[in-house]
Formats: sequence, structure tokens, C-alpha cells
Amino acid sequence: GMIIRTEDSGKTWREQKSGVEGGLNALDSIDSRKAWAVGDRGNILHTENGGETWTLQKGNDWYGLHDVRFLNSKIGWAIGELGGIFYTRDGGEHWTQQRGFIWESLRALYFLDQNEGWAVGWPGIILHTQNGGMTWEHQKCDTYNELYSVHFVDFQHGWISGQYGIILYTEDGGKNWHEQATFTEANLNKIFFVNTDIGMAVGDKGTMLITLDSGKKWIAKDSGTEENLNDVYVSSDSLIAVGDNGVVIKYTIPEVTIEIPQKPFVAEVPPS
Repeated sequence: GMIIRTEDSGKTWREQKSGVEGGLNALDSIDSRKAWAVGDRGNILHTENGGETWTLQKGNDWYGLHDVRFLNSKIGWAIGELGGIFYTRDGGEHWTQQRGFIWESLRALYFLDQNEGWAVGWPGIILHTQNGGMTWEHQKCDTYNELYSVHFVDFQHGWISGQYGIILYTEDGGKNWHEQATFTEANLNKIFFVNTDIGMAVGDKGTMLITLDSGKKWIAKDSGTEENLNDVYVSSDSLIAVGDNGVVIKYTIPEVTIEIPQKPFVAEVPPS
């Protein structure tokens, strides 16, 4: 259960002790101090001091969890095996199962606000909610490939990446999904867009794709590694990809000024 942290845009990294033995698959933070991590055995960990200490909020009660997303210090979701979707409205002190015991594997989720979000996985699953996960509806796509990542820049424009180089795109909130040409068979583990034009997808064997036109054209770039790349972050002047064995790659797009997108955040309502 390794967690590493940087405080200088990736120049240096420091390992933190999670306190669990199982693997950890995803982490989400709302500020420099509060974060949640999910992984094997249904484990959900939480820190309120920047990772100096981690507390197990839930565990040993489910199969693997693959992604977690928080909108503020209270509202969050975690997803994983057997179609499991879990929800909290008190920062993880209590987790409620919204969905589960379905022969599906959910790999990634993305929420724009407390109501509207998407979850994707295997086999070619795209789920959409407009009521905070109380109900989830399937959105149609023409693939059974496992889908690994989903990202929206607004309520209309979104992208999904997955197995065998697939990238799907919607411009109507997921009513229709269309495949974009990537010219790779590598699994694409993460997709991220800075705005409706600039995006990056990364995947197995160091695969790195860049687009400057919403994905109409994806351009392969030399990442300098054969390690699998698993996630993407944005800094003030570049995109940062991270992968297996501690690989961190900083990619600067020439002549393009990157405006750092704001993470979806919902204001907290003080208790009455």
C-alpha cells in the first residue's frame, strides 16, 4: 500500500506509510491536507494532515476498489469490482452502497457536481447519474473493451479511454459516444483534458498521445520509457504522467499556455 507525495511539482517525491498491506489503486484530494485512497479488499483510507498519518475508514468487506472522487470534504464516491459504487456524505465516516453484486468491473468515475457523474469499466460499461448516484443508467457505446478512464470538461464534452487503444468522445453528455482514431493497440490507462482542445492519454509500454484539437487527431509522443503509464496531472506549464516503478514524465507543449483547470468542487453547507 505505497503512497508517495510531492510538494514541488514532481521534482522530488517522499514515501508515506499507508498502514495497509494490500495494493492501492487510486487517490483523490480536495486540498493539501485532506485526501482519500482506495484499493484491495474494499479498503478506503483517509488523511487529514497531508498523508503524515492515514486512517482506514472501510475495509475487508468488498473486492477491489479502483477509483475514488470527492467534491468537498464531505461528499464522495468510490467504485470497484462487482459493479460496486459506494457513497459518503460525511467525509467517509459512513459509506453507503449505491450499487453492487453485478457481474461488472468499474474502473473509473468522474463527477462534475453533486448530481451528475459517470462511471466506466468492463465490459464496455458507461454509467451515468443525474441524482448523485441514487440511480445509474447505462449509456450506449459500440465496444466491449474494458474502459479505464473518463474525463469531462463540462456537461457536454467528455472522453473515455480503455483497452486496445480505444478513445471514445461525446459532445452531448454521453447520449452518443463516438470512437476516435488513435493508431495504437496499447491499453490507454488514463485520459485527461485541460480544456475542450488540449488533452493527453497515456498507457502501457510508455504510450503517450497528445491532441490539440479535441481528439480529432491524436499524436504519439516519445515518453522515454517502456514502463506502463497510469495517470496524468497538470502543472502551470506542462502535463505530468506517472507510471510503474515510480516513473514520472513531464511533458511541455510548445507554444501552448496551459490554464490549470479547476477540480470540480461543491461548496459545503454548514450544519443548521
